[in-house]
Amino acid sequence: MKKMFFLFFIITTLTVACSPDAPGGESPKDDGEVPEPVEDEYMGNATITGINISLRESPDTSSERIALLTFPSEVYLLEKSGSKEKIGDYQEYWYKIRSGDLTGWCYGAFIASEDELQEALSDRLNDLLPIDKSTTVSKSVSTLKSIISMTGSTDLADKGVMRIKELQENLLPTLQSEMFPLTESLYSYTIKDLRRPENLPDGAIKDLMKKYLIMGYSVYTTEGMYYLDPDPSFLLGNFKTSISDELYDYLSYLSQEVDRHTYSDAAVIISWDELGKRMNNWEKFMNKYPDSDYLSEVESMYNMYRFTFLVGASNTPAYEYPTEILDPALLEAYKNYVSSFPESSMTPVIKDLMVLLEEESYKKTERVMEFINPYNVW
Repeated sequence: MKKMFFLFFIITTLTVACSPDAPGGESPKDDGEVPEPVEDEYMGNATITGINISLRESPDTSSERIALLTFPSEVYLLEKSGSKEKIGDYQEYWYKIRSGDLTGWCYGAFIASEDELQEALSDRLNDLLPIDKSTTVSKSVSTLKSIISMTGSTDLADKGVMRIKELQENLLPTLQSEMFPLTESLYSYTIKDLRRPENLPDGAIKDLMKKYLIMGYSVYTTEGMYYLDPDPSFLLGNFKTSISDELYDYLSYLSQEVDRHTYSDAAVIISWDELGKRMNNWEKFMNKYPDSDYLSEVESMYNMYRFTFLVGASNTPAYEYPTEILDPALLEAYKNYVSSFPESSMTPVIKDLMVLLEEESYKKTERVMEFINPYNVW
């Protein structure tokens, strides 16, 4: 009996060890070593880096399309085609992929593994963030947030934010045309209320103002008409922790301009002190970022503000008509500027101007205009 039990134990042990379901899945080789499974180097997670990329039944553009995939769809690579195929400007492999419960073939130009993702998204940024009517502001904001989340790239964040800003500017003509027929009705409300649609009664105007707010626009009025500005505070609200200090400063200063315009109806509609502060802001920006991509625009604003600070505007002259004596409020603003911004390049200029003005009894004389003319932007 003991012999039969021992024989049964030996047979059972050998049977389990040789089973194809045992760990390793294969019978041991003659040398007793079990080979480790070889991992396919092309298998793994990847991301779709294009918009509306075809998932097909076979690696061929003429095969049936199963679905359209778009960024930021995550897929799993299963297999790679035997050779590359040239399609348009690309020459890439096809990949068999799994996306959710779908399986099919996708052209490799629009697929990136984790270590390729940042470079691929940089190459595809303009396609992912179009600046025409093929997309919406909200869609572009969502896309850029995904790009930032995946890469953490400040450079891509900066470029993406400026793409969205350009999109907003390109959409302006269409949006303005929607608003013009409502001009008469808009007179019933203050700009403050129009910028806060929740304060408006239900109706077409409320719906339109809510739409503009969601798209990142600010409404303003000048010369009896209503207009829209892309609002930098909208971009800051969505991306301020992701962008560079340079872009943050640029948008921050620009948002002040949009919140309260400097000019309207050929008049300065902010205080002289505020005008001096804005002029100094842009001077600080130029000094801090001398190689800025935004330098041309910043210089233009700075030069305009500098000249206005010296001579005023058509409907807000620095020298009051008909006496042509300097506005006392502007003289006070000069004194405040000198004390508030001692490091400004304009401080010694204004000091010299005040000395000259005192000599000329604060009148706009030929000597005064000769002093100011080098700063004329016209």
